Amino acid sequence: MSAPVSESRNPVDQPAFGPALRRLRESRVHSKAEVARACGVDPSHITRLEQSERGVSRDLVEKLAHALDATKREELELMQAAGFLSPEMAQLLLQPDLARVSALLAGNELTDAHRDLIARHLRLALDAAAALGYPIPDPLGA
Repeated sequence: MSAPVSESRNPVDQPAFGPALRRLRESRVHSKAEVARACGVDPSHITRLEQSERGVSRDLVEKLAHALDATKREELELMQAAGFLSPEMAQLLLQPDLARVSALLAGNELTDAHRDLIARHLRLALDAAAALGYPIPDPLGA
């Protein structure tokens, strides 16, 4: 279950976020002040984030990614480091077709019958992969 947008993650529980943010910022050759200004926060806030002394919200991660011109992969890595995405979900979202199917299924445009039809096709694809000998993990552990 994903956290609400406003919920902040505890830095103690997400120690990878600070170093990931610092690496991305330094790779873009941006100062903390530049990033802070673009995100509407104080430069000391960026310092505390990078030193894992302060938690981060999903909204701020998105602002940071935008301010740093992050690629989709880099943005998802920041989201994962902040604890807003599991590694499995980040990998899925990097697959354009799977991300599109996910967005379609999560939206309100499909009728229940069409949603069920698409889900059946996905199960057929999983059955085909299993028939080819690939193990099909259960990410939910059900």
